[in-house]
Order: sequence, then structure tokens, then C-alpha cells
Amino acid sequence: MEEGKCLCANTARCERGNSESSAEIRADFEECKKYWEVEFPNLSEKTRSIITLTFSMLARPLVTQPLRKLFSADTNVKPEDAFEGKIIIVDLPVQEFRLVGRIANLTWKYCFQVAVLRRTPLMAPDTYLRPVFFMG
Repeated sequence: MEEGKCLCANTARCERGNSESSAEIRADFEECKKYWEVEFPNLSEKTRSIITLTFSMLARPLVTQPLRKLFSADTNVKPEDAFEGKIIIVDLPVQEFRLVGRIANLTWKYCFQVAVLRRTPLMAPDTYLRPVFFMG
């Protein structure tokens, strides 16, 4: 593979998205691209297979049921829905679903925390953000 060539299926989209990004995001993208196009192919076969196996085992719960359907398909719920007064229940108990339940619950917890931290205060006078909470 030629160095500097985009790995995306849609090369034009990849290049357009990268050119519209901030300098910091472009630098991260270039570093990641350099790793996969230059460094990874030059690793020994044994090292590459360990990296591939490790990633496969980490990603496996997300590409199998029930998490594939919950996180990879179209969904009608997002953490920001709590800001509108909705109650979100993640019904994958760890006692029943073991690792899959833990991954689902931790993923929702993390995404909810990030969404709360990204909220911006309302600019109108005498308006307040709706209080929300997470119960784990």
C-alpha cells in the first residue's frame, strides 16, 4: 500500500472529512494512518497476530448478541434523552449476562457522564438545566 493513501472505502469522503477537521484532529488522523500503513505492516508476523487477536477479543462482545443489536444497529435512545425527562433503564444485569452486562452498563454510564459534562448552560435569564442523575 502506498504511504499517504487513504484506507477508507470512500476515499473522497475520508480526505474531505480530514481536510475540514482541526489541525489537532488531522495530526491524530495522520499518526493513526502512519501506524497502520507503515509500522503495523513492518512488525513481525507473531507481533501482528498478537495485536490482531487482542483487538478481536476486546471487540467480540460488541459484534455479537445482544450488544451488536444494542450498540451497532439503529436505536431510538441516547444519553441526552435524560435531559428531556426520560428515564433510561439498561436491563442487562451482570448476574445474568456476566461480561456482556458489565460492558453494556459501563458503556452507558460512560456515555451518560460525557453527555452531562458536555451540556451547555441555557442563555435565557431565569432558565435552568434539568437536573439528572445516574444510579448504577
